[in-house]
Amino acid sequence: MRMQQEPSFAATARAQQARFRTTLSLVGRTPTDPIGLRPGHLLTRGSEHENLLPWLRGDDGALAFFADRQIAWFRHAASGDGRGNGPTRNLLSSQVACVNFLLGMARVPAALAAAIRAFDSELVELVPIEDAAGRTSLVEFEWVGWNAPLEGGPITRGRNQTSADAVLVGRTMSGLRAYVIE
Repeated sequence: MRMQQEPSFAATARAQQARFRTTLSLVGRTPTDPIGLRPGHLLTRGSEHENLLPWLRGDDGALAFFADRQIAWFRHAASGDGRGNGPTRNLLSSQVACVNFLLGMARVPAALAAAIRAFDSELVELVPIEDAAGRTSLVEFEWVGWNAPLEGGPITRGRNQTSADAVLVGRTMSGLRAYVIE
């Protein structure tokens, strides 16, 4: 008797995102270009914003957050991404998943702190991070370092430098602690 092999994580994720895509707009879920027609986890070109949670799509949402901080969105030619200034059309994007989860929860600080406490019970509170322009947030994305990137040179968040998907800072009884999320 032959055992049936379990599908890979990637195959499972692609299938889940293909099912999720059916919940999006008719335009967003029906790509017509050759790349978009192959897998079921790509959005229609021009509908990339649908990769973001609905409450992160507005004027004060993820696009503005990234633009204000000059953070580049991940875009990939293999997914058929154009040169736009927004998220990839690929529903499997780890960057978009991180933004949807963390930026969405940053609007409810108690929920975000509870999520961090799930793996660090010493967290007392999350501390807002202030960027070079004086803006504050409980989470920063495409983090390359406090003052300079590992590679040296100017900071270019999200492009051409090693970065973590996100960073948060928390106060514990023993001091400040950074949570670097990849």
